[in-house]
Amino acid sequence: MITVLSKQCKNCLSEKPLEKFEKTSKGYRLNTCSACRSKIKKIKNPEKARLYQKKSDQKRINSKKRKKQILSYKQNNPDISRNAAHKRRVAKYDGAHTPYTLKDIINTYGTLCYLCSEQIDFKANRKCGKDGWQVAFWVEHVLDISLGGKDNIENVKPSHAWCNLHKKDFQLGRISKNPYVLL
Repeated sequence: MITVLSKQCKNCLSEKPLEKFEKTSKGYRLNTCSACRSKIKKIKNPEKARLYQKKSDQKRINSKKRKKQILSYKQNNPDISRNAAHKRRVAKYDGAHTPYTLKDIINTYGTLCYLCSEQIDFKANRKCGKDGWQVAFWVEHVLDISLGGKDNIENVKPSHAWCNLHKKDFQLGRISKNPYVLL
């Protein structure tokens, strides 16, 4: 059996790799390359080609608008966005999810980190790598979702970002305090 890696386009008469020729529904390769086919379509029906290009441009513009709308919605509704993300994550592990807000956590458990018992800085930037992120407020799942924990108010506690990331060290007794908390 001979394996063919290239084919000659019947329109431009140049030898091109098989990937440049579109497949039919039955799996056969067309006789004209993709570049020639798009040129032929534009020549045969220029109005249709312009309309297609206009729709394509409009989709690209609309997708940028939509991304901005989604980002704006997430910024204006952080609890709804966070709950949706948690719900998706919990669904991966067949866990349970009960909606809660960050205010619910603070009202229930207070403002001390449950791992190091130090005050949490609620004004600090919560994004990793930004100044002061280590002492910012993060939601800590006492029993991790990946280990079968539920995503509800009973299984979450307030913590520092650094403490959350080093929870294993706290549990094993390697450290007893967050070094980023200023006394």
